[in-house]
Amino acid sequence: MLPKTFSPSPQQGAASPELGRRATVAAEVQPAQNEYTLIIDRKEEKELLYRGGYKDVRDGTTYLNACAQTRVPWPPRAKKQWPKMISRETQKSELRNRVKQTVREAYTQMQLIYNNDGDAIPTVVIDNSFDNYRIPGPYEDSNAWEEKRRLAAIVIQKYLRRKIAQLAAHRMRRYAIERRQFWKEHERRKEEERKAMLQWELERRINPRTRADFEVLYQELENWRFQENAKIHCNRAANRHDKTHAFKELLTKELKLLQALDTLRRKAAKLNRQDRIANTLTKMGSPKLWEMSNGRIVHVQTPATNRASDLGQLYKELTKQVDSMDTRMGVLGYVKWMVQVFHTPLIREILLLIEREADLMFRGRPASSLNGLRQRILNLFLQFVETPEFNPEAVSFLYVPVDFDHGKNRFPMMRDMPAEFP
Repeated sequence: MLPKTFSPSPQQGAASPELGRRATVAAEVQPAQNEYTLIIDRKEEKELLYRGGYKDVRDGTTYLNACAQTRVPWPPRAKKQWPKMISRETQKSELRNRVKQTVREAYTQMQLIYNNDGDAIPTVVIDNSFDNYRIPGPYEDSNAWEEKRRLAAIVIQKYLRRKIAQLAAHRMRRYAIERRQFWKEHERRKEEERKAMLQWELERRINPRTRADFEVLYQELENWRFQENAKIHCNRAANRHDKTHAFKELLTKELKLLQALDTLRRKAAKLNRQDRIANTLTKMGSPKLWEMSNGRIVHVQTPATNRASDLGQLYKELTKQVDSMDTRMGVLGYVKWMVQVFHTPLIREILLLIEREADLMFRGRPASSLNGLRQRILNLFLQFVETPEFNPEAVSFLYVPVDFDHGKNRFPMMRDMPAEFP
């Protein structure tokens, strides 16, 4: 509102800086009616450029955008000065500039316009079928937002703790199941081991093979004899004649048990000898294991291992039960062909025994009468196989070295020889 004694400037008709440099302002005051009249002469004012807005077709009034109603922000080549955005012309408390505006922002579309008579005339058709009506909700301040976040965090923690508890319970159940299975497997394994140990103890007493097995049998026999002897001594109802008869029966039983143990010992020695020979022949004929530079192990067959394998196969054929004369003659012929290339007393004896067995088989002698002859041939052929002269691989399996000077001084120590021999 202007004051009653309004003066436009120190001199009447000065140009207002907000209305333009060429606009003339004059004021008329009527104190009686309390009215003020402000006259603005814009004839000399330069018309502003059209920079966006709309025009009323009824009276031709042009409405410019607020940003277009301000003056030129700064003169060319002058210091940058932003225009005043709050003025009576703009009636805006805040104005934001945009670097670039779209075409739609520069124009205004109206579905209906009104003529001078006040009638509505449709100009354009605006589709409002996809329009949405938004109803604002209650105002949410920062405290309400923080409370909502706190409640949401509580819900998240609740479900997270529930999931953690479920996983822990599942882990505990699985651990309990695994422990139960472990103890069941442990008990089953212990039961199997107990049964296997019982079977092994029974087997070593029925068919003893090692020295430890026979020591256990002799120890049990001694314990049994001691217990039976104590029973006879403690029997007060028996007289001297009855005790003597009981001691004789105990001695007879002990002798029979000792004879049975000796029979088992001879049988075990025979079986152990056969197993030892079979293992030795298998090791002789097995290929060599060589380690390459890259660490890989290769199996190498040498002429010596091949010959040892053939000799071992021949020995196994000689130990088999004779089914037919043709099969036995074939084996004897192959053995004869293998050993006849050498000329030693052992070879001559083997050839003589082979010819004798062939002659007896052609005569039709029973097999029981040839068991001793066949056993002699088998033993002599085993000596042939274990001789390094005929089987080079046998050197590694000799119990005594061939060189009897091995590990000894080659020259005898004399009494006057110095301590350090050069």
